[in-house]
Amino acid sequence: MTALFFALIGMIYGRTHTRDIREMGGLMKIMPYLGVCYVIAGLASLGLPGLSGFVAEMTVFVGAFQETDTFHRVFTIIACTSIVITAVHPHSGGRETTLRERGQRASLCPHRCQLV
Repeated sequence: MTALFFALIGMIYGRTHTRDIREMGGLMKIMPYLGVCYVIAGLASLGLPGLSGFVAEMTVFVGAFQETDTFHRVFTIIACTSIVITAVHPHSGGRETTLRERGQRASLCPHRCQLV
């Protein structure tokens, strides 16, 4: 998943010559294959069933939740809620680069939208 993200970012940089998300926009119209791959990589990093991250995440969560003490269960629940936080980052970046029109102001926080 990480390798796919880096490969996609490298391909996008090779075509746009910028890492600034604010300067990108509408890449789904220009490069639809890369946009779809970015969405799939984001869903795989989220651990969506049927993709590569799901088996590892579910095995860890189920195994940790089977412990009977409260400590393990509380931290397992906290770890499960971190999936939501994991979903926000790739999908907000993907939305800004693939669906937003070029020149349109970023909707969330334009000063922190920078690919490194």
